[in-house]
Amino acid sequence: MQTLLFETLANITRPQTPAAMFNQSPTAHPSYENRNDIHKLIWGNGGNNPATIVFHEDGGHGWLQVPHTLISRLGIGSKISGYSYKDKTSAYLEEDCDLSIFMDALGIEPGSELNKEFWRQCVKEYKDDSPVRRKAHYK
Repeated sequence: MQTLLFETLANITRPQTPAAMFNQSPTAHPSYENRNDIHKLIWGNGGNNPATIVFHEDGGHGWLQVPHTLISRLGIGSKISGYSYKDKTSAYLEEDCDLSIFMDALGIEPGSELNKEFWRQCVKEYKDDSPVRRKAHYK
């Protein structure tokens, strides 16, 4: 089931409902056994990318770093607000609104086991003055 999920996400060419993406009911989610499984989900490269999934935060806000390629495959780029930021390779999704758009597109429901595992795998990077704020706004 995990292989099907990762292959499906890697080959998304148009927006689909989470149930269609996972080819299962919306409440049935695969289990993730290790960090590489989450890398496969986010980076779509078999988990071999040396980068990690990073949640950047400072005293006022937080942003999840997501590759532009995944945002494009999920078809959510037009939904991302100007409160998020970007650079050449990634978007930095603002925690209060844009992050939930991304999680919804992946079918990761708040409070679910999949959500908990996603955040366990995430590296939290705190800086008083986050460099994310100096990047270009998404829109």
